[in-house]
Amino acid sequence: MKKIGLTVFVLLCVGVCVCLVGCNEEVPSYVPPMSTDGCPFLADFPLMEDIVMPDENDAEGMKALAYLLYERANRRDQSCAYRLAYSFCNVTTEFWGVAIPVPGCVYDVKNGDEYYKLDFQPSKSMAAGHGKATYYKLGLPKAYYIKVDDSRIDEAGQGSADFSKPSEAKYVDAPYFHASQDPLYCKTDINILPETIVDAHVSYNAEEGYYTVTMTLDVENPVTTEKTLENLRAGSSMVRKANYTSMEETFEVWANGFFKYFVSIDKWATNSISGTIDYKTYYSYEESECVVSSYQHYEEMKRKAEEQ
Repeated sequence: MKKIGLTVFVLLCVGVCVCLVGCNEEVPSYVPPMSTDGCPFLADFPLMEDIVMPDENDAEGMKALAYLLYERANRRDQSCAYRLAYSFCNVTTEFWGVAIPVPGCVYDVKNGDEYYKLDFQPSKSMAAGHGKATYYKLGLPKAYYIKVDDSRIDEAGQGSADFSKPSEAKYVDAPYFHASQDPLYCKTDINILPETIVDAHVSYNAEEGYYTVTMTLDVENPVTTEKTLENLRAGSSMVRKANYTSMEETFEVWANGFFKYFVSIDKWATNSISGTIDYKTYYSYEESECVVSSYQHYEEMKRKAEEQ
């Protein structure tokens, strides 16, 4: 999960003054257009029989297990042959008491040696929209990336954009998604490490076979946000001194170590502006949903990537 920069949702002062009435918009919680019933890989990967649940009152034991499950899930994600991670993000900015929500959704799909990411954020209120696509195939020197200036998300949560006339097109560093790559994949750019976890709790659903982890991160520790703070402050002089005020992470991990669900609720503030980034990711391991070529603009992206 890449954290969204404030360029996508911070409002211009003058524009907000004009729009103070009628800007309190509702953003629906979309149902992800994918199956989330189970993990077909349960039969292919052994259960994590080394997991020992600590006592409920063992704070350090809970933190250690929470970190272990996060790391284990990252390694499983990088090693599996295919998966789809569908994310829906509600970004809400509050300015002079006016809350302005902006929706977005991301498809992060991999299959074999191919990786494809689509990122959609419609223009809403005074927030700029975008449609982004990134394609990479193992062995190519770079990934190919394009951006257009608007997109749409329908009532089913399906994102789309007209990619025929990109405002930006370039080759970028390859994403990390395959077992043969190093450094190792991480779900989020937030540094979740033993020293950045303030507290955590882990429970196990024996009937359905998954762990639930909740954790609070230390926003005062610069290590926690060293990859995300610059992006948070980018795009406007109004937010150059913005800081995170809280980070709450909740995720579910199947009994064999694969991510099932991940939600990050991060809050920030500066002067009279504050905001909440509510980023939910749903995982599917159904091969039919991980066919990279079935996603929008695939053929053109692949062709451009292979022209390097």
